[in-house]
Amino acid sequence: RSDEGFHLPVAGGNLYVPRAGRSTGGSIGAAYRARPWVELHGAFYRDAGDGWREQRARAGARLLF
Repeated sequence: RSDEGFHLPVAGGNLYVPRAGRSTGGSIGAAYRARPWVELHGAFYRDAGDGWREQRARAGARLLF
């Protein structure tokens, strides 16, 4: 399991968010060993500012050798 939170100033020089403001968000992830050779994992990310937001989720399985 891992998690991370952040709070960033958004400056006008950012090409992806070309307005000034603030950004707040975080991410969290977890993994579960279902069998000695199979690991299930998932993660979620969210970031939001003044009038915009970005979020994504992912899940998967890993086969371990």
